[in-house]
Amino acid sequence: MPGTRVRRRTAHRERRRAARRHALLAVASAVVAIGATAGLIDAGHQDGRDTARPGPTPPPVLQPLPAIPTPTPTAPAPSASSARPAPAPSPSRTTARPSAAPTPSPARTTAPAPAPRNRLFRHPHSQVLDWVRANPEDPRRPVIESRFASLARAGRTLRTADPRARVYFDGGHSGWHTPAKQAAALRAAGAATHGDGIFTNVANFHRTADETAYARRVLAALGGPAGLGAVIDTSRNGNGAPAAGEWCDPAGRALGQPPTTRTGEARIDAYLWVKLPGESDGCSGAAGSFTPEYAYALATG
Repeated sequence: MPGTRVRRRTAHRERRRAARRHALLAVASAVVAIGATAGLIDAGHQDGRDTARPGPTPPPVLQPLPAIPTPTPTAPAPSASSARPAPAPSPSRTTARPSAAPTPSPARTTAPAPAPRNRLFRHPHSQVLDWVRANPEDPRRPVIESRFASLARAGRTLRTADPRARVYFDGGHSGWHTPAKQAAALRAAGAATHGDGIFTNVANFHRTADETAYARRVLAALGGPAGLGAVIDTSRNGNGAPAAGEWCDPAGRALGQPPTTRTGEARIDAYLWVKLPGESDGCSGAAGSFTPEYAYALATG
């Protein structure tokens, strides 16, 4: 019987070993299956990254803003029965197509504001005079006619704002009004009480000697404090005035005395280049623009 027991124990151990082998084979098969599945999943990835994540994209490029539309003339006021105008479309930051032109807004029916005082002037050929004569009952007329009061107020305001400021009123030039006529206009504008004197020959060509004599006569007729003086524009009066009627960048002109406050002349406070040398009247170049050819001609005389 001992041999039978030994055989039984041996068979039992063999069965246990066989069960372990089957279990190991099952585990190995599972590992192989998991590895294969992992390989399939990894094949769906790119560079080891999850393709479900969004890839990096370049920053968005904003389209240029549409140009500001040119204002259109104001349309006449619509009647009460007319339809209300549609609102103008606002410009878009993303569309490349130009935006539609804005719809003009209805004109207001309120009366226009009075013309600004500091931009009014008077000249013998000015249309302001024509308007004043043609509109004697217009309530805006006193404001427009108060040019002399505006000049006096401007001089007073400048000197009050800065006591060191020197204020000079326009005295014309020796080829225009008589000294007495010019002095009367200056007196009405407050030059004798709210200024430091007059200036002459701006953008003109009359010789310095002629302007000096003229300025002194105007000051004598003007009256006022004895300290009133004159400033003369010498920017292009070196060769004197051209023929009558030649005022637009005339040929043959030259620079005058250099700018200085030491003139050596009684009651002449300064020589200044008020009209910048080379600044065109509108013939050698656009009006107000610098023209090198014109500047060279003035410098070489």
